[in-house]
Amino acid sequence: VEVCSGTARCVRGTVCICTLPLGVLQAHQISFSPALTDDRVACLNRLGVARYTKVWLTWEEPWWRSDPGRPFIICVDAGDTHMSAVMCEDVSSPSEFVLEACLAGSDADAFDTDPQRGLAAILTRLGVAFSTRYPGPPSKTDATAWQGDPFSRGAYSFWRVGARATDVAEVGESHCERVLFAGEHTSVEHGYFEGALESGLRAALAVMDATDSGWRQQQQPAPTVAAAPEAAPKTPR
Repeated sequence: VEVCSGTARCVRGTVCICTLPLGVLQAHQISFSPALTDDRVACLNRLGVARYTKVWLTWEEPWWRSDPGRPFIICVDAGDTHMSAVMCEDVSSPSEFVLEACLAGSDADAFDTDPQRGLAAILTRLGVAFSTRYPGPPSKTDATAWQGDPFSRGAYSFWRVGARATDVAEVGESHCERVLFAGEHTSVEHGYFEGALESGLRAALAVMDATDSGWRQQQQPAPTVAAAPEAAPKTPR
């Protein structure tokens, strides 16, 4: 297997584990030779990639804290159809008090299209939810959008309407027996971090099998057979 980029030398190996996110694969930012089959490409395109934007709001005091056991704040629509609901999480550090507003789907798109209007919508919801406890705008704000990152092009994967039950498994199959795929979008049993971990272990074990025949079997303890206990001598009555 040979992996090449436009700015770096080629790297060669016996096998390759491809962990590129689903959004990058769908965007055709890389090419395979031989090319992926039409069926594999169709499986990739039937899966969806979530749009997810995080907005960090920093204040000098954690004015929102009332119950340490409830780190989440849900702010529903306050009459502005620009966004639906906003979920905020307390992600403060010892040096900063920060609320993280999480926006998904169309709400993430709305914020990315007009960040100033999106920020105003978030703060309006906080003001309505907390009334007189709300101290006004934060001292600092920042935002990041997974869908705008060329190295991710989206967040977690999901099944679009029309996806087949076998699509995820087929996306995770090897290509020409030398290119293995891993990532949460290839895990049938799990999603998110757990899916990435499970698929990485699966691919690593497949590499071990492909590059050193019998390696895994050699690591397994030899089976043992317990000897049958000797029969106790019978005592005549």
